[in-house]
Amino acid sequence: MMMATYEQVPADNEAWPAELRQAAALLEQGELRQALEKAVSVVGALERKLQASTAEPDPTGEAGARTFATLLEFLQAMLDSDSEEVAAAAREKMERWEGGEEEEEEEEEEEEGPSYLIAEDGHAIVPDGVIALEDSAFEGCSALTAVTLPDSLTSIGSCAFRDCSALTAVTLPDSLTSIDVSAFYGCSDLTAVTLPDSLTSIGDYAFAGCSSLTAVSLPDSLTSIGDEAFSCCSALTSLTLPASLTSIGSCVFDGCSSLTAVALPDSLTSIGYCAFNDCSALTAVTLPDGLTSIGNAAFRGCSALTAITLPDSLTSIGDRAFFDCPLDAESRAAVRAINGWAVRLPIDAQGHATVPEGVGSIVDCAFAGCSALTAVTLPDSLTSIGNSAFRDCSALTAVTLPDSLTSIGDSAFFRCSGLTAVTLPDSLTSIGEGAFEGCSALTAVTLPDGLTSIGEGAFEGCSSLTAVTLPDSLTSIGDSAFFGCSSLTAVTLPGSLTSISERAFFGCSALTTVTLPDSLTSIGDDAFCGCSALTAVTLPDSLTAIGEGAFEGCSSLTAVWLPLPDGLTTIGDGAFRGCPLDAESATAVRALNSDAM
Repeated sequence: MMMATYEQVPADNEAWPAELRQAAALLEQGELRQALEKAVSVVGALERKLQASTAEPDPTGEAGARTFATLLEFLQAMLDSDSEEVAAAAREKMERWEGGEEEEEEEEEEEEGPSYLIAEDGHAIVPDGVIALEDSAFEGCSALTAVTLPDSLTSIGSCAFRDCSALTAVTLPDSLTSIDVSAFYGCSDLTAVTLPDSLTSIGDYAFAGCSSLTAVSLPDSLTSIGDEAFSCCSALTSLTLPASLTSIGSCVFDGCSSLTAVALPDSLTSIGYCAFNDCSALTAVTLPDGLTSIGNAAFRGCSALTAITLPDSLTSIGDRAFFDCPLDAESRAAVRAINGWAVRLPIDAQGHATVPEGVGSIVDCAFAGCSALTAVTLPDSLTSIGNSAFRDCSALTAVTLPDSLTSIGDSAFFRCSGLTAVTLPDSLTSIGEGAFEGCSALTAVTLPDGLTSIGEGAFEGCSSLTAVTLPDSLTSIGDSAFFGCSSLTAVTLPGSLTSISERAFFGCSALTTVTLPDSLTSIGDDAFCGCSALTAVTLPDSLTAIGEGAFEGCSSLTAVWLPLPDGLTTIGDGAFRGCPLDAESATAVRALNSDAM
């Protein structure tokens, strides 16, 4: 509907840069997203040039670029906004633009920042005297291939060169002391960078995603390296850390898959979470004598690391620190002496694993993704199973949980698609969000009498589940708890329950009967939506509210027990939409909300 208005932005206007003409052509064809991507790299430069110009601009050139940039903002708002209000406002502005009307807006006085032009050869020069390169100075300038920085420069702002995908090399001046957050993030063609001896800090994500960067020399002046500063620098092969460094932050070298060697300084006392995660080419690392702690998952996925020598000073190793590292027996024993969950528990040739006696909890992700795991023996000492502990263990067919267990964490058995049976102990009080989500072979589950809560999506997508027994102790069922349990035929809700959460039984298309307790006061939005086999429902006298779409699409539901409860005051829109209710039931429902059907 908008494309006819681009006459003011002609694709064949020779006064426009080639990329902008291409973007205009894409807009005329209705290819909004591609046009935005094409134009974003040149619009900013044209606008900066226009702002710096004192002459009357050419209405078909830079002024046109300004109009075009404004139009892009409107389109971007429409494309990216999740808010209908924002999208409507963008459409209104667009309609005014199409009609040639000008919007009157108050001009705000803003301090005009510096602008930097990029020459035709892709080279930019930051003039002498500039001390701080401002945030986002060249962000997204895909035409930038080289930049000259002045000797006066002491800091580079956040995102200053972010996504400058054609920038191949940069020499930083000796005056520089700090590089801020995401300064060179996503500079995918950057192969080399020279860091000066004056540099003291590198911000979070500063060089993250510089996938062509092969080497970097960190100066002795450096005292701080931010989280994920060099993450996903997949071409980086070797690294020497400066003697001034005392700690390595979270995920600093995460995903540096070509890194074969790293020299850690004697000054180092701590290695952070996921610091060298997935450095799959790393064959050896020498831990210095002063090191006291290694964070969670610090060397996880270093699939070429076969040996490690731990210093006497080391007192703490985080969970999963050496998961999926093929350490030799001696190294594994040394690591496990400090933390038994720092390495994976062994799985034998038959696919069986044993968690040792005395273990009180299984840590997060302990067996996640172990596709060879078919069975596990759990100790009587176990009280909790962590988040995602058995996530994606697709060959696990059955599990017996000990009587000591009180909680199952979020996504603990998520997508264990071979799991057909699980025995839940009487000691269990809570089941976390998504705990058994996607266990598509699970046919039946008996929930123990001590259970008080079922987390959101706990059994979502258990498409083979035919029966479930809910205990009287249950006080809370999370949203979408049984969403998509398409084989579930009947459910009796306990008298302890006062509300049914949103989408709790959404899409349970085989559900024919449901018994609602006398304690029930509310049924949430879409609670039984799409339960197409449900033929009748009796609403308890205690019920006061039925949410929007609660029984929508229950195409076999022909009647609700009449009269409706005296306390029922609210029936949401679409609550019985698509239900072939008899005339008497439909009349009673519409008396409370004419839009309920």
